[in-house]
Amino acid sequence: MAKKSNNNYKQKQADVDACVKWAVDHGSSIPELYQFKYDTQKYGVYCKLSTNDLVHKEQLKFTPLKIDESIILSNDLAQSFLSKFVSIKDLGSLRETHVNILIKIFLASSFKLENNPQIIDFKSYFDVLPKRIASSIFWSEEELQIVANTDLHRKTMQILNKTIKPELEAIKNLNLPFGITEDSYKWAHCIISSRGFPAILLENVNNKYHKQEAILWPIVDFLNHSNNVQVQWSKQTEEQGDKLSNKLQFITVNSNLNGDDNKSDGDDFEIFNNYGENKNSEDYIINYGFALENLNDEFVTITTRVANEEYVKLCEDQFLIKFADSFKDPNNDESYIVKFSLSYNKFPIYLIKFFSVACRLRSENFISRRSTLEGLSHINSTLTQMLANYKSKIITESGKPIQQDVSNLIKNYQVNFKKILNSTLDLLQEYTKSLIKETKDLFSYKNQVSTNSAFQKLLKHHLKKTTYKELLQDENIFNVSLLMFIIYQAKKEISIDTLDEEDYETTSFIRETFFSVVKTYKITDEDYLDYAPQFASFIENPSSVLSFTLEDFIIADIVVDKITWEKPSSKEVFFIKQEEYSLN
Repeated sequence: MAKKSNNNYKQKQADVDACVKWAVDHGSSIPELYQFKYDTQKYGVYCKLSTNDLVHKEQLKFTPLKIDESIILSNDLAQSFLSKFVSIKDLGSLRETHVNILIKIFLASSFKLENNPQIIDFKSYFDVLPKRIASSIFWSEEELQIVANTDLHRKTMQILNKTIKPELEAIKNLNLPFGITEDSYKWAHCIISSRGFPAILLENVNNKYHKQEAILWPIVDFLNHSNNVQVQWSKQTEEQGDKLSNKLQFITVNSNLNGDDNKSDGDDFEIFNNYGENKNSEDYIINYGFALENLNDEFVTITTRVANEEYVKLCEDQFLIKFADSFKDPNNDESYIVKFSLSYNKFPIYLIKFFSVACRLRSENFISRRSTLEGLSHINSTLTQMLANYKSKIITESGKPIQQDVSNLIKNYQVNFKKILNSTLDLLQEYTKSLIKETKDLFSYKNQVSTNSAFQKLLKHHLKKTTYKELLQDENIFNVSLLMFIIYQAKKEISIDTLDEEDYETTSFIRETFFSVVKTYKITDEDYLDYAPQFASFIENPSSVLSFTLEDFIIADIVVDKITWEKPSSKEVFFIKQEEYSLN
């Protein structure tokens, strides 16, 4: 078995060496500084520095890779290939409606047309490309169902239903003399999505398609990605004999010599590319067929919709919220989609700010402690619901066996995302506790009900209940009791003999808020009509403790939203002063 594995490695390395030679034979410049090796553990190619020392690392900055344009795979090349079978007009129409469809057909056809001269021209490159990709677009329906309700499932289904299926249908209408199978086309899609570079690198200003299309850049696409390096891609024109030759040039501008990417490589110093993209395991599983192993590189995306672009600007400009991404909703011209990224054990300050802004009252142009606590409750609920989606057992409903590499991918994906969500929930819980503890003007309604004998008499007279537990049995009665408490605190008479200075100070913000609303809110005839049916009996049957008016309940119903917050875990209501809170 070991001998067979060793022979397989030798063949793979021979294929890599042959591909490098093929590129050089076609006019490319690949300095000896760059050593391309086959990775037996990750089943792919990587590039290492010929000698791991400071001198050679510095040489990277002025020793570029130059790949001749003649071996760049593009949709233009694919169109030339396909024009032997389909009219240029039909290919142009297809190219306009389906981005990169021509180059995908060219790649997929390599399985059926091995002896075609144009396919043979790229055989050395095709031999190095991975033949099997464990991407989720290849998974069975039952395997996909294991990750139902996750972004991995949604993204995968969107690619299958919105891209691959329509493109395969369009290909059928071409009536090509050779067949394109669904699996070969999925493979071609993965090759483009994982290895494609922007076609604008070719700098063909007359080509209207290049702004959105991709190209394959042999040799350079063997370099793995890292965010820790700065690189430069450019097009160069050079004299080659008596002709001018176009090259696509890659050069390392600045390499993180002590970066995490090279810590475990022993004597090797890997040369990386930087695609300028921030991807998590969902993107890697879909496009590459593997998941991230390093939890520090992983993130969970939180996506939500807002009313319009003005709301996005309000969050950014007034509240200094930074989104991971924001863009116009493709399904609604007015609304916008905003995204946040959660990382392991990292405090999600911008997510908290966003939900605190969302939980403000219309009358508030600031973040308050109440809106922050309300926002924290919403985030906690959202993340708890998400967490359940990463706890599914890795088994199919029918009992059919799951491919081992798919099972490993799902397990790795679930473990990392659960760790991130759990760590975020822990941070939110600790922050909520500290916020409650540090807030001076905050007290429990439950405690007030159990200790305030005068208010208990008021409850018994009007609601026939005296305990918090009894009030909770009926939501409507509980809400009425809150209004009664607000009115009681605002209008109760205080004598020198009965004055409890501590209690008076604790509840004083209720009185302040109540009479502030009295001064600013103009009660309408509609208000009287709305409130009279429910509260007339309170006025007609006054208590010895306190008399109510209809106006009291109208005002209290406005006040209650400004100064109350319900703790989700216990359903306990707290009164909290309405004031601006600085969330940094």
